[in-house]
Amino acid sequence: KIVIFKNFKMHVKYFVSTLSKANNSISSPSLASIRLLSTSFPYHIMENQHSRLIKAYLRDPLGGSRRSNMLRKENMVPGIVYGKGLGGNATNIMISVHQDDLSRELRYMKESFESVPYLLSIGHKDSVQKELVFPILEGQEIKSKRIVTVNWLRYNIGRKLKVPLRLVNHELSEAIRRGAWVLKQERYIDLKINSENPATIPKWINVDLSGVIVGEKITTRHLVLRDKVELFNPMKPFSNGIHIATIKGKRNYIPEEENEEESEEEE
Repeated sequence: KIVIFKNFKMHVKYFVSTLSKANNSISSPSLASIRLLSTSFPYHIMENQHSRLIKAYLRDPLGGSRRSNMLRKENMVPGIVYGKGLGGNATNIMISVHQDDLSRELRYMKESFESVPYLLSIGHKDSVQKELVFPILEGQEIKSKRIVTVNWLRYNIGRKLKVPLRLVNHELSEAIRRGAWVLKQERYIDLKINSENPATIPKWINVDLSGVIVGEKITTRHLVLRDKVELFNPMKPFSNGIHIATIKGKRNYIPEEENEEESEEEE
């Protein structure tokens, strides 16, 4: 019993010392730990924040495609910061972002990835340049899902923004409750943001299906737009047409259960 107790005390002492070392390493204000804490929170915690922070590194502007391929082998994703920002800066900046950080963001944000504003922190501790940008996914491998290239467009008033559409209020349509379905034709819509505040940028746009009937075309009048947000091109809001979706199904469709109840009442 004495031997077992001594061994147990040794294990507890080793566990406590290891835990204290880990806490000391986490509490140190290193750039890596700050980046990890700022970008690894789940989507449902970060969804109400104005922008998400992500770390970027300067890369050689004269490296060309050979240097870009070397960066990809080092688990980095090359890209360019471009466009005119709120402060008037329009200089192109050659950067690279860690593959893991981008994959995490793409996994959390899903189809809203390109409509979320990011605060890009470029450089090291001594000289850090911050840019408010939108990511533009230029290439991704099909099998491995590895990101090949992401460019970054500076945020500015009136810029065109592709935002995903989300169907809501299915239960408020009698036709859908009776078995009709929605044939979705558009997944995104082009918007124009008329505000300097990134908080006005929607992660998605709701499409209200309240009271829709079979055969009805879902158009821009079903969109729920907030203040300072409008259609980029009202005459042609979508690349393929003017309809978001169509309500399909039999016009007088009644489920079998209701048919059975009606026949029982007649008997």
